[in-house]
Amino acid sequence: MKGIRQVRLFALALMLLAATACGNFKDIKINSCKLGSVSLRGLSAVDAVLDVEIDNPAMAFTISDIDGAVITAEADTAIVIKGGPVDISRKSVKTYQVPCTATLGPAMDLMTLINTVSAGNYSGYDLDMVLTVQLKNGISREVKLDDISLADLLENYQGF
Repeated sequence: MKGIRQVRLFALALMLLAATACGNFKDIKINSCKLGSVSLRGLSAVDAVLDVEIDNPAMAFTISDIDGAVITAEADTAIVIKGGPVDISRKSVKTYQVPCTATLGPAMDLMTLINTVSAGNYSGYDLDMVLTVQLKNGISREVKLDDISLADLLENYQGF
């Protein structure tokens, strides 16, 4: 009986901790996203570092297991993205370098990618992403982001 009561109290404490810890996470903003460095890996993949400025009014956390896809207006996969991890500082506005690998999908070839990036015209492309957010105390959560306009996300990037 005493063991069940302790388990319930522990579960309640964990729920309260999770609720208060994630309370400010809705206020996190991505201020800018720019392409930092790029290196080709063959003719179908690119290793890149994204410079992402994040305004984090909440506690420190780690973003890992970034899996994403750039989708064309016709709902075809243009680019598959894998990335992370990156540690986000608490209560800060800071630019983080996010390592990632982009592999060309069936709807994109290398010349189209180079022309698109050089022109800086990302209209017609959306980003779908799934990532894991882990707090320093070990609590983690999978976050799913859908239909992010690539043009809006990379509006400050002018091309090569």
